Order: sequence, then C-alpha cells, then structure tokens
Amino acid sequence: MTIKNQPLFKHDCDKCLYLFTVITYSHNKIKFEFDIYFCEAHEPTYVFRYGSDGPDYYSSSDLKYFPYQCDDSPDMEEAVKLAKRIVEMRRK
Repeated sequence: MTIKNQPLFKHDCDKCLYLFTVITYSHNKIKFEFDIYFCEAHEPTYVFRYGSDGPDYYSSSDLKYFPYQCDDSPDMEEAVKLAKRIVEMRRK
C-alpha cells in the first residue's frame, strides 16, 4: 500500500476535505487508486474517488462494509482506519 498526500483525480465538491490518496497492489501491480475525502455538507460522508469524471466515486457514511466491496485487502482496511483517525483528530 502506498499513501500519498496529493490527489490523483479532479474532485468537484469544494466542501469536501481531502484526506489522502491510497494505492493498493496485487502481485506488484496497482489494484486500486482512491483519493479519500470527508464531507459534512449534509451528513458526514467518506468519499472514495477513483477517477476524475463526476460519478467516479463511492461514498458512505458508514464504513462498516465499505470500501471492502471493491477491495477487501488488509491494506484497504488500514486505509479506512487511517481516514477515520484523521477525521477524529481534525474534529478535536
């Protein structure tokens, strides 16, 4: 897993807070790339952007099952924990 602090994809919501970018690998090849955002414009929501086109993202207010539906690797589990920690620290 690689963590970056620069988004890979264009994001069209100026209310979202960029957290970090995560890249997961399988057999030494990129499996998934996500820019992870947090938005509180309506209800607290995590956004996992995988492309620059408007609908190229997954979002969830409850990360209990998401994003494991697309990448159930331990790396993604760690990325989700990191996103939650960053949001908790920013709220203090």
